[in-house]
Amino acid sequence: MQAEYSMSPRVDELRLQRIKKQAKRSGIWEGMCFWLQAAIREDEASFFPLVAVWVDAESGMILHHEMARPEKGVGILQTALLQAMEDAGIVPEELEVGTSAAVEVLKPVTRPLGIVLSVQEDLPAVQEAVHWLQSCMASADDSKNHGPTNPAENDLMAQVENANYELLALFETWLMEQGLSHATRVRHLQTMDLFLNSYLMDIGPMAPDEGIFKLDQFFVQWLPKATPWVSSSAVQGMLPALKKFAVCLNQQGLLAQEDLQDFLALIKARRKDWEQIRQVD
Repeated sequence: MQAEYSMSPRVDELRLQRIKKQAKRSGIWEGMCFWLQAAIREDEASFFPLVAVWVDAESGMILHHEMARPEKGVGILQTALLQAMEDAGIVPEELEVGTSAAVEVLKPVTRPLGIVLSVQEDLPAVQEAVHWLQSCMASADDSKNHGPTNPAENDLMAQVENANYELLALFETWLMEQGLSHATRVRHLQTMDLFLNSYLMDIGPMAPDEGIFKLDQFFVQWLPKATPWVSSSAVQGMLPALKKFAVCLNQQGLLAQEDLQDFLALIKARRKDWEQIRQVD
């Protein structure tokens, strides 16, 4: 259920100018603000938070989402948009939202940036993202209610998560050294964060040098269920990130040259099948 919209927050004009100068213009984004169906307990009180989410309409990729207490108001749709543009290094050509009230919240940002803003009855990409976020939050809440698992298992999971974040930091530095743009680096890091901290943790946990060979299971079984909004073009966009990550591991001495060649050959042999799976879905 979408939240009702309230007064727009004050816009930081310097921030807008910075975004306008640094970001390239591309694409159509869908946005929505909704009430999370899982209650959060904070300071001895429970509440249902507001969530704002922005999604790329073509690929279905979640660009940014954030939560706020109810009293913050749904102006968070505007602040989430600013953060999404900064993270992606992109100013969208068009924004699509579900209500005229949302348009009023966003006008202080879209007018100075020259973004076309419209109301659409059907917002398939963001609606899929909202459904997924609701499911994820409900699953997390259910896990908490079932209490802690084996302490040794918790320790292992924590160690693997820490190792993954160290690898992502290493990968980010490597991408910068390759001279890739900020927007490209963000896309590659989002892909590898999903692969390492969601997929491999879900099926394992599993070390990356072993897990990167589990691409068939990732694209054929796990991805369609975990991220149903992801399109064929998004799958195409994920493959360069996976290849660059493997090259990074190889150059850091974390993946043997023979394994790197096998990995690249696997992608070459199977990529069309993975892309067609998304087209069928």
